[in-house]
Order: sequence, then structure tokens, then C-alpha cells
Amino acid sequence: MSQNTEPHAQTQVEAGPEVPSPPSLPTEPYDRRGEQARRWGALLVLIGVIWLVFELTVRSSIFGIGVGLVERSEQLPTRRFSAERVLISGVNDDVELVASDGTMISVEATRYASGWNGGAANSALKRIELVTEQRGNTLVIEVQPQNRLGFAIGRVPSMTLRIALPAGVASEASVVSGELRAAQVRGDLVLRSVSGAITAEGTSGTLQVHSTSGDVRVRDHRGDLAVETTSGDISARGALNATRINSVSGKIDLEGASGVLALRTISGDLEVRAATDASLAIESTSGDVELDGTLTRGSTSRISTISGDVRVRLASPDDLRLELSTTSGELRNELAMPTETQERRQFSGTLGAGETRLIIDTTSGDIEVTGR
Repeated sequence: MSQNTEPHAQTQVEAGPEVPSPPSLPTEPYDRRGEQARRWGALLVLIGVIWLVFELTVRSSIFGIGVGLVERSEQLPTRRFSAERVLISGVNDDVELVASDGTMISVEATRYASGWNGGAANSALKRIELVTEQRGNTLVIEVQPQNRLGFAIGRVPSMTLRIALPAGVASEASVVSGELRAAQVRGDLVLRSVSGAITAEGTSGTLQVHSTSGDVRVRDHRGDLAVETTSGDISARGALNATRINSVSGKIDLEGASGVLALRTISGDLEVRAATDASLAIESTSGDVELDGTLTRGSTSRISTISGDVRVRLASPDDLRLELSTTSGELRNELAMPTETQERRQFSGTLGAGETRLIIDTTSGDIEVTGR
């Protein structure tokens, strides 16, 4: 008996065409150019808006072309006080300090603003106020802008202050971008400005000046002088006592200094004329040094530079110990000294008892000492 065996049927499923999977998004930075372009575009638009606001609010112009805004000003009522000390602060405001013949401090103020029309300009005037406060013997005067974050077309509101000070009243004025001026003030002064010019004329007392990028001009001052600047020229004349100046970049020009003369500059020429009975401590990194005058008897003075020439002219010295040295410059001494030692890069000499010492050294500069 035969048994037929049939193979089991196997079901085969035919696969259809393969569907490709969607491509993955690139993650490399160089494949995101579209996103980066949008970001850069937004940044440029923001910069443009900021620039436009600055031009309209600060310069009242676009590309240097005025937009014909309406200007307005208002003089505020005069205020009078009695105090021993005055503190003044502002932003882009000009401050003038003058002498008063009486015993009262007077404060005069005028505020300025602009706008598209008269109404806008008048409204802008109200966005700046003068605040005065008496704190014991100290008078505080502050210019306060209102709504600093608000948007306004036209010049940023500002004030000019004229403050009359009786003799003996100490004062301190600080602004950001305004100008400071003191005339005929008879009392200790402290003047601070970030980017505005500072001027003092006919003042007496201790004068301290602090500036970041503005020029400093002092005329006919009587008393101690201290100046600190970052970038700006310094010019001072008068009967200057105990003069101390620190400057990073800018020319220093002095006339009429006496006593301690401590000057330090990084980059800038330094010239001192008509110095009398001076005790010197002068340091310069890059710049020429010129001095004409007399030294304090029995003192030790020093002039030191890295890159710059030094020229000193002394008025008829009869007591001097002179020491000169340079690394790569030339030395020249025209003073007649009974005792002297001369080498190529060093010189020392004595005149009289030699109790008054003058030491001059430079790295790469010439040194010249003469008399008159």
C-alpha cells in the first residue's frame, strides 16, 4: 500500500516597492545657513534702529542732516541757600561755578529740549528737573532726567547751571558729558567729567580735577593742584603748589609750579616752565620731558623716562649733585662743575656742597642739562 506524500504549500508574500525614509535634518553648523542668515538680519535691523534713535534723540539729524526740530528753553526761578559745602551732579549738563560777593549761594538754571513741534518740545522740557536738598551744612544740587527709557525725538533734555559761591564754600561738581567751568571761585574745588572739557580760571584753594577723555585747562590758579586724566591734554598756569598729575595719554603743559611736583604720564610730552623751588618726581613712558626752573635746596629730584628725550635748564645753580644715565642715548651737560665723572652712558658731577640732587635716567633717549 503506497502512501503519497505531498509537500506542504508555502505561502510567499511578494514585497512591494521599498519606500525611502524621510531624510534626516542636518545638524552641522555649516548646514544651518538659513537660520544664521535670519539671526544676522535681525541683529542688523536692531543695530539700525538703535543708530536711528541715537541720531534723532542726541544729534537731531540723520546722516548729518538736521530734521528741523523745534527748540525750546525755560529759565527756572533763582534759588538761594546758605551752606558750607555744595555737591552738584548732572549727566549731559553744563555747570558754571562763579564767585559771589554775598554770603548766600544762588542757583540759576535753564533747561533745554526739542521736538517735532512746539507741543512736543514743551513736553520734553518737563522731562528734566532740578532737585535741591539741604542736608545739614551741605547743599545737594542734582539734575534729574525723567523717563530715561522712554523714546523721544529731538535733543536729549539738558540744563545749564550757574552757581554763585561765597568765599570759603567747598564745592564738588560731577557730570558725564557736560562741560565744567569755574571762575574766580575762592574755595576748595573738585571737578569731575567723563567726556566734557574742564576749565578753571582765577580760582584759589585746593583744586582737584578728574577727567576721562576731556581736556583740562587751568589759568591763574593759586593753591594745590591735582589732576587725573585718561585721554586729554592738560594745561595749567598760575601759582601752583604741590602739583600732582597722572595722565595716560595727553600732553602736559605747566607754568608757575613750586614745591612738590609729581608728574606721571604714559604717552605724551611733558613741559614745565618757570618752576621755582621745585622738588621733582617725574615719570614718563613715551614722550619728551622739558623743564625750566629752580630746585628746592637740599631736596632730591628725579626724572625717569623709557622712550623720550629729557631737556633741563636750571637757573644759576650753586649747589647741585647731578647724575645722568642712559641706555642707548646721548648725554650732554653744559653746567660748569669742579668735580665730574664722564662716561659714554653715564655722568656725575658736583657743584658746591652737592646737597641738592638731580637724577635723570632714560632707556632710549638723549639727556641735556644747561643753565641760564
